[in-house]
Amino acid sequence: MKKLPLYLAAALLALLPSSLFGQERPWPNTTVIGAMQNYNPKESDDFYTAVNRGWILGAKLPEGHAAISPFTERELQVDDEILALLKDKSLKGKDADNVHNLFDLFLDWETRKDSGIQELKKTLALVEGADSLEKIDGVLCGGKSLYMQGANFFTFDIGGDYVNNLKNVLYIYPTNLSLGDSKEYKELSPHGKNTKEYTDTITLFVLKKAGYGQDKAKKIVEEKYEFESKIAGAMMTLEEKKRPDRFEKIMNKVSILDLEKASEKFPIVKAMEALGLAKANRIYLTEPKWLKTMAKVYSEENLQILKSYLIAKITFANKGLLDRETNDFLTRTKCKRDGIELAPTEEAQAKNFVEDCLSTPLSKLYAKRYVDKNAKKRITKIIKDIIKEYRTILEEQDWLCQKTKEKAIDKLNATRIHVAYPAFWDSYNSLNILDAARGENFYTAVQKIRDFEFEKELKWLNKIGGSAMWNGRIFEVNAFNSFTTNSINIIAGIIGGNFYRPDMKDEELYGKMGVIIGHEISHSFDPTGSRFNKFGAMKNWWTEEDLAAFKKSAQKLIDYYNGINSLGSSRQSGQIVQGEAAADMGGVKVMLSLAKKKPDFDYKLFFESFAKTFAFVGTRELAERIINDPHPFNNLRVNVTVQQYDEFLQAYGIKPGDKMYLAPEDRIAIW
Repeated sequence: MKKLPLYLAAALLALLPSSLFGQERPWPNTTVIGAMQNYNPKESDDFYTAVNRGWILGAKLPEGHAAISPFTERELQVDDEILALLKDKSLKGKDADNVHNLFDLFLDWETRKDSGIQELKKTLALVEGADSLEKIDGVLCGGKSLYMQGANFFTFDIGGDYVNNLKNVLYIYPTNLSLGDSKEYKELSPHGKNTKEYTDTITLFVLKKAGYGQDKAKKIVEEKYEFESKIAGAMMTLEEKKRPDRFEKIMNKVSILDLEKASEKFPIVKAMEALGLAKANRIYLTEPKWLKTMAKVYSEENLQILKSYLIAKITFANKGLLDRETNDFLTRTKCKRDGIELAPTEEAQAKNFVEDCLSTPLSKLYAKRYVDKNAKKRITKIIKDIIKEYRTILEEQDWLCQKTKEKAIDKLNATRIHVAYPAFWDSYNSLNILDAARGENFYTAVQKIRDFEFEKELKWLNKIGGSAMWNGRIFEVNAFNSFTTNSINIIAGIIGGNFYRPDMKDEELYGKMGVIIGHEISHSFDPTGSRFNKFGAMKNWWTEEDLAAFKKSAQKLIDYYNGINSLGSSRQSGQIVQGEAAADMGGVKVMLSLAKKKPDFDYKLFFESFAKTFAFVGTRELAERIINDPHPFNNLRVNVTVQQYDEFLQAYGIKPGDKMYLAPEDRIAIW
């Protein structure tokens, strides 16, 4: 059957009654395919849609994608560049050999036909054969390879101590939940139902591939949820994990003796010893209530549901390492979940897998061939100019006392600037992925990489520094702020496409790359970043009065977003999106401050460039899946942000009564 083009599908959907799309307010969510419905607003009523309407109506979803945006368009350019590297056998060296061999092994379906499922069956047999709690202990304490295959009831991270940010410490995290959010185990939301359907469909399919009958497979999935339901109530919800005070809540310092006492029969300490983690000088148990509950659930009485959880988890964790039939099923299931009509090619899937598994070696090759050093220099200068202007903004905040201003400016001045790629790379010379001719197969290659990455992280325990500071995936179309290193990171992938060209007018450059840079700098002063000082340590630098005023402003932003119906009658949580929303406003604020110094600055071009940067249209399925994302929907990122500023209202003659108008006393920009 021939597929309808996106623009025609949207036109047909426009004939449907608006009630099918829910009561979105104050603006319809035109980031969703078909939401236009003959909707043709003025800039004064819906700025995002007015600017991007023509682009939205003409947009076509690329192969294997559930959405299209300037970010996607740039990603497609980078994808072509990455594929060229993966196919270029003239490239020499260990990094090139490893990425080329992994790429080829992914596509070696003849070898993958049996090898992956055989290895999975061996691991599952260990769990199946555990007919006592003591034997389950043996599985959990089986070392890094079993842990990396999913045979665990806890996870860990090695990173800087949020308190002093010096030596790396060990963080112990709770059991992974299939539904992601512990709140889903009280009452399934529409998002939770979709997640459950997707997870169950895949788990049941792979269990059957591994030799389980339909009834047995269903029972395993049911018992997995029975176990998860017993511990979910003792775990933080997704919203709690996104709160700015989440760092204080997870900093629960414990000793090995504390863990032994609290865990009772649950062998968390023995598992840590087997993994080399027990040597940690400082340990933070992120959720003590979870461990207390886990200790009670870990019993002979619950042996079967413990086993079923491990079987289901191992099955799901290794689903992508099996044969072609399984790969095709996974692809179809994901496409159905996200509303994707055209599945990605196998080459594209192989590329994505190499990006995920060998990001640093691939990034080194990408930087050498594709990064423009002149662009790197210019972006660095732009960042320094924006930081300088941010000082002015901080100095002008009349609600801050001088002491707090000085601390904020000290932090700003200490910002580390990272552009395009790092000065030093982690070495992967000890990793040796062979080709199929020398006996390697896809499953063994992935196990080598998992073991290598485990050891690479482990070596930083109790030491200063670490590979996590800034390394890998420089080909991502992204930028980020690191609270714990007080750094802004504008990586290579985003330096191009719609975001940066050497010949851009100032207004366009300010509205695109400028706002992105300003956004990342603003994260240092958003409700979460503001908890960290100039050294990247979680230490309060606010006076009591200024902190109270800051929290009051943040709550006003939260309340505003909580009052928006962003997808049908559903709402994004203001608590979850507050950091990204505040950074969006900070990014526009600092660029408007710079614009004042430019004679005859074209504010309309600036605001329209900003709106076009966040143009986005995708499937309804995707929108429902990302409703808990920390970023507001893109129409809100634009509309809510620009309505905070007089320059916008004046440029478009917006007045009370227009939907884009927001009275000064109702505005929510923190800075």
